[in-house]
Amino acid sequence: MYLFTRTAQLVGPLREVMGWAAEITANVNSHGGSHVSLWGSAYGQPVGRVVWSMWVESMADVSSLFMTLNADEEYHAVLAKGRDYLAAPAEDELRQLVHGTPPDATPPVGAVTVRTTATVANGKYVEAMAWGADMSAHVESVTGQRSYFFLDSFGTFGQVTWFTLSADVAAAEAASNAINADADYLGRLADVATLFLPGSGHRAMATKIA
Repeated sequence: MYLFTRTAQLVGPLREVMGWAAEITANVNSHGGSHVSLWGSAYGQPVGRVVWSMWVESMADVSSLFMTLNADEEYHAVLAKGRDYLAAPAEDELRQLVHGTPPDATPPVGAVTVRTTATVANGKYVEAMAWGADMSAHVESVTGQRSYFFLDSFGTFGQVTWFTLSADVAAAEAASNAINADADYLGRLADVATLFLPGSGHRAMATKIA
């Protein structure tokens, strides 16, 4: 199982650019298949950054969707409307699920995800992957929120990603408070110094907008 994401930095009047992002999300979802969610940056990323995401069984599923879209004139028309909103070409990422269970239903508008990325240190691949999956399970048990651990399939070699999914901002804040007060969690963080490259960690929050 994979999580496919497309990230774009949008510029222009916020209502206009987000309206276009929601419009193209609806267009893609009208083709059936995997449901695409649209997320807007809340913290840790530039204002105007959006992410489209969908769960897929394989890379072939992603290719199949884009073959369908590329043959659709309406999709290209909506895509063209956003050419002036893109600060740079969008970036696609594919992450392979290591720990966690995809949600049974599409998260509601207002749902919140917190993403943490880091790069595995040389020679620590096996230990870091085991630690990452175990840490994800521990976060889930302490917070009661869904937690996922991924190996990034492309991009920076050895990069891994954790996502936690909460129903809304209040639930995300409660989860953060709970995990930061957990002595076991804080103790496990000592392993970060040897398992991951210094300075490679980054956290960001996003809210589902469509």
